[in-house]
Amino acid sequence: MPLNRKLASIAVTIITILASLTVSITILNYLGYAYPVEGRSMLPTIREGDLVFIVPASTKDVQVGQIIVYHRGEICIIHRVIEKVISDDLVLLKTKGDNNPVPDPVLVSDSMLNGVVVIHLPYLGFLTMSPYRYILAVLLGLCIIYELFYEGREKRPTK
Repeated sequence: MPLNRKLASIAVTIITILASLTVSITILNYLGYAYPVEGRSMLPTIREGDLVFIVPASTKDVQVGQIIVYHRGEICIIHRVIEKVISDDLVLLKTKGDNNPVPDPVLVSDSMLNGVVVIHLPYLGFLTMSPYRYILAVLLGLCIIYELFYEGREKRPTK
């Protein structure tokens, strides 16, 4: 097998693996278990482009110091709990980004809480963020075209 063919085969394999990983991460994101980090509010702990995985939790179960994912409207926020505020039977969470000078203006209730971060993986969040996911989709399409036409041409019997 010529060197160019080996390199092309390796490139196709890598792009296919990245595309499969992107699809898996997208499904986990849709189900609410994985979130790509967009922004720099949690530096240096969590960086933009990292991927965080969560487990569902209630505000009563969350401890001060844990990092949570919550939503405010359509926006998902990943911040650290700095205080639990107990009012009657209601437990609310005061949060702050590690890189932010002041706490968040809104207290997090159970209805806003998505879950507690259990692990974060550097850089994998970029796979699901624009424009990277579109670039990967185009590369995957080119790989499929390459495999269909170039491979088909190479495997034809000669007369």
